[in-house]
Amino acid sequence: MTHPGISQLELRQIIESAFLPQRCVCTSPDNRSFTVQFYAEDGHSVVLTVTGIAIDSLTSQQALAALVADLRMDLSQRSGDEAGMPLRSL
Repeated sequence: MTHPGISQLELRQIIESAFLPQRCVCTSPDNRSFTVQFYAEDGHSVVLTVTGIAIDSLTSQQALAALVADLRMDLSQRSGDEAGMPLRSL
């Protein structure tokens, strides 16, 4: 169950806007989880993909804030990584 009154579209917008100006795309391939992809400054190269973010776990502002903090930590750990496209599942 998502946060009462917040649709998947709104959740996506909140997550994506939290990382502006960096390009971040949040998708839901199965309507149960999100996949978030972060792009390099060129806007084309994927630098981090995080899969398996359970939509029903995003039930509060605190849960959204914790997710954004976790994703920021992942991004900071991946900065400068030349190994290709990192992938992480939650």
